[in-house]
This record gives sequence, C-alpha cells and structure tokens, in this order.
Amino acid sequence: MRHSSHALALLLVLTVALVGCAATSYQQSEPDYYASDDADYGYFYDVLSPYGAWYQVDPYGWVWTPYDVPAGWRPYTDGQWLSTAYGWTWLSDDPWGWAVYHYGRWTWDSYYGWLWVPGNVWAPAWVAWRYGDGWVGWAPLPPQVGWSGEGLDYGSYNVDQDISRYRWSFCEEKDFTNTRIRTVVVPRSRNVTLLKTTRDVTRYRSLDGRPVEEGLTSDMLQRDTKHTIQRYEVSDAPGVSRDRGAVVRGNVVEMYRPRIQARAPQGDQLPPNTKNRPSEKQRLDERQKARAERQRNGGTEENQKERSQIQPPGRRMDQPNVQAPATGFKTGTESQPTSESNPSTRSRSSDSQTSSDSKPSTFQEALDQETQRQTEAQRQAEIQRQEREQRDLDARIRAQREKLKQEQQKDIKDPPPGVSREELRKQHDEEQKAQVEDEKRDREQMKNREELRRKWEQARQEAEKQEQQKKQQQDDDARQRDQQKQSSDSSKDKDQSQDRGQTRQR
Repeated sequence: MRHSSHALALLLVLTVALVGCAATSYQQSEPDYYASDDADYGYFYDVLSPYGAWYQVDPYGWVWTPYDVPAGWRPYTDGQWLSTAYGWTWLSDDPWGWAVYHYGRWTWDSYYGWLWVPGNVWAPAWVAWRYGDGWVGWAPLPPQVGWSGEGLDYGSYNVDQDISRYRWSFCEEKDFTNTRIRTVVVPRSRNVTLLKTTRDVTRYRSLDGRPVEEGLTSDMLQRDTKHTIQRYEVSDAPGVSRDRGAVVRGNVVEMYRPRIQARAPQGDQLPPNTKNRPSEKQRLDERQKARAERQRNGGTEENQKERSQIQPPGRRMDQPNVQAPATGFKTGTESQPTSESNPSTRSRSSDSQTSSDSKPSTFQEALDQETQRQTEAQRQAEIQRQEREQRDLDARIRAQREKLKQEQQKDIKDPPPGVSREELRKQHDEEQKAQVEDEKRDREQMKNREELRRKWEQARQEAEKQEQQKKQQQDDDARQRDQQKQSSDSSKDKDQSQDRGQTRQR
C-alpha cells in the first residue's frame, strides 16, 4: 500500500512538472482585435502569424507564406469569383484570405514557394486576366506591378509576357462562376496551349479611391455563355468573425477592409513567429486538440471552414488542392489498421509496454523515461506525416495526369476550330512535356519545404534550449546569492560569538 501511494504521488508530481513545462512555452496568445485607422504593416504580422510563416527575403523585406498548402498550390484557387461594382471580386475559403488576396502582391520563389508581399491598398483581387476561345485565366500580379492611384503602374514589367505559365489558372468560361473554382481548374500543363489561344484583358481603374477591375466584364461572359450572372454589392462588414472572412447575405457581400497605413511598424517590431517560436508550437498543439474535439462532436471539415491551422510549412489537413485522388486509391491508414483504431490492440500494447519498462526508482528517472517516450512518439508522428504527404502528392500527380488525358481526349473528339490534327498532336506533346516539368517542380518544392520544416524545428529547439539555459542560469545565480548570504550570516554569527566570548573574558 505504501508503494502504491508513493507511485501515485510521483505520478502527480511528474504530471504537474510536464504541464508546467508546456505552460511556460506559451508566451503569446493570438491577437483578438481589429485594425484601427492608424494600423501599419505590423497588423498583418500579428493576424497572419497563426496561419503562416514570415521570412525576410530580398528585395521585398518581410514576406509571408501559408502553412497549409500542398506542392503545386497557387493563390486564388480556393474560393469563388463574384461579380461586383469593383469587377470580379475574390471570395476566399481561407481564414487568412481577407488580407493576402485583397492587399499586397504574390511572388514565386524557387526555395520558399509562393510568398505574399504586404501592401496597403484594398482591391477586389490583385490578378492579371486572360480570355478567349471559351477560356478564362487569371494569375497573381507580382510586386513589380504597383498602383498609381488611377491605374496599374507596370514600370518595365510586361504582364502579357513576363508572368510565367506556372502562375496561371485556367477554366472554361462556363465554369468560371463555380462556387468551388479549384474543382474546375485544368492542369497547369495545359497552360502552354491556353496562353497562346487567349489574350490579355487586364484593365484596372479607380472607384472611390479603390481599384476596379474592368477588363473581364460579366457582360462578356453572359454574351458567350448565354447565362445570367448574379451581381453583388460590396459593403464593409459591420462585425467580422474571428477569422475575418467575408459573409454573403442575399446579394450583398460583407468584407473586412481595414485601412492600412503605408509604413513599416514603429520600433523594432518583428513578425511573431520569428521571435517566439515556442509559442507557435503551443498554438499548433491547442488548435489540433480543438479540431479533434470538434470531430468527436460530429463536426465536419466542410462546415468548419477552418482549413488553415498553425503548423510547419506545407502540411495540409483536408483534401488535396487540385483534383481528388484517383478512383480506388487508398491511403496507408485505410489499408492497414493501426493500434489507435483498435482499442483492444492499444490496450494490449500499452500493458506489454508497461510490464517491460522498469519501474523508476527516482523522480529524475521517471522524468527521463517520459521524455524518451514523448521523443519517440514525436519521431513516429513525423515519419507518418512525411509518408502521408508523399502519398498525397503522388495522388495529386496521378489525378493531374488523368485530368490532362481527359482534356486531350475531348480535343481529339472535338478539335478546336482551325487546328489541324498535326498541330493538335504537337500541342498535346508540349502539354505532356509540361506535365513532366510540373511534377519535377512539385517534388522539388516538397523537398525544399522539408528543409524549411527542419530549420523551423531546429530554431524552435534552439529557442527552447536558450530559454532553459537562461532559467538554469537564473536558478544558479539565485543559489549562489543564497549561499553568499548564508556564508555572510554565518560569518556575522561567528564574529558576534567571538565578541561575546571576549567580553566574558574581560
């Protein structure tokens, strides 16, 4: 009985210690406020930090990239297009979309992937447009294209020639108003053909001090598709949800459009994830626990609409961002049951593990064993994550190949006007070569993200190590001060004792 009580007390102490360690790493909570009239770019640092990583990249300075997008992802693909007084307005599915799709510009970096460069002017969408032969295409405008107050300032940049084919998204004009646009976007490999058969229609003007897109009008699509396109009014959201997402009420879309001053943050403010990485890990753990709790209570990914979670770059928790996996594809978790899905197996495994472990004789041994178990669990979770992401990428590649095959078969059955069989064959050969290039590019991007993830984890561990060393140094300094004080008190007591002895002798 005495041993049981001792073991229970030791377990309680260990639990408190571990909880305390976790609590000390949570140093910064997610901001829950909205931009005031004097907000600067530092506002973006705070509100976007839970959903992505900030990096300092020349020549742009601090730029942001989302955590949860797969290799091959492109901006302006998760959401839908709405016709408004400002032209085609992007309604994003992402909780961070209110900022990065309506302010600033996107650029592509071969190492980091897609990067968002902050800006302070709101627009319905910062994209270039192409149109023709039954197709609509759009691509994020780069940082080189500015806003003059009256129209786009291209400088020496040529939108019609300088935007690479990888950045474009195309769909048939009849599918352009689809509520889930990513399901109708064709493979990027088709862009080599579609860029030749469409023309640049990028046109912007100013309305009430804000940009208006007027190159691709709803009248053009209505004329060609013979379908009426609903028109929406844009209003400032009177109250926004926690993720600041747009809300459609009837024919009105309420959007969060804060006024951002064109200036850098005052003082030495840095993006939160660059100065407090341990807290980012804590947010990840808490958000994953909340997601699991919602799923246990019957929630689904579709009605949650909170697909972006704080996590190392590249991880994604929902379906792939291109087409669904090929028919009959099964993941490793479906083909083979795990101990987590079998309570009896989990129980037997736990019992055997417990019996094989030697009982800790000291608190430090118990702490070391718990640390080893956690480290092993993290290592196994990391291996499973890498395998899962590799399977997802392979599934997306297979889906893209199948989709390209279907598109080419449609061309063969109903060739485009004025295109001979020989020309069509050459086009298809070019698209097949482009598909191989795209697959190589996506695999390289995943490799780079793994390297970024390792660096992220190393930086987090280093921050934790420095924090532990700092705490250890503080504890050592406190002990040293206590020892000095005790030594000083002992010396004083000795001197006083000697003085009393000399007094008695006299």
